[in-house]
Amino acid sequence: MRKNKLQADDPITTEEGVKIHCIVRKNRVLHVNPFRQCDYYARFGKGIDNKVQLPKLLVESGIVTKGGAWYKYKDKNDECIVVNGIEMKFQGKTKFLEALENPEIEEYFQEVLDGKIKKGELPVKFMSKEQQSSIEKQEDKNQMQMEELE
Repeated sequence: MRKNKLQADDPITTEEGVKIHCIVRKNRVLHVNPFRQCDYYARFGKGIDNKVQLPKLLVESGIVTKGGAWYKYKDKNDECIVVNGIEMKFQGKTKFLEALENPEIEEYFQEVLDGKIKKGELPVKFMSKEQQSSIEKQEDKNQMQMEELE
């Protein structure tokens, strides 16, 4: 882990917190996917800021579409959905983050994300099917080795 320099487009300032870059060099539980990387933000006195990560997760999972600078939450008919009287269409990440300051909207998106994960529509770590199957095979192999040792 190391502290990264904040840039102008980052959602927090140097007075509010820090940006942390993390690299997993060795994974003792699963011996796959070494050198995975992630960036996250930590606010002083509050800890890791999950609200900043939510837009990224929503886009990666396909719940929210991003076209250029626009973030849109659409239904199956390709029309923007309205939640609590607010149309879910935002220009820029900062506007999207401002909308997520509303606890009802944040809770709504969190429920949608959790619901898709619980239904099995999204893998917990948003991996491809090939990555998941290779991990499952490795876990089965490790389990068989553990049983042989016992």
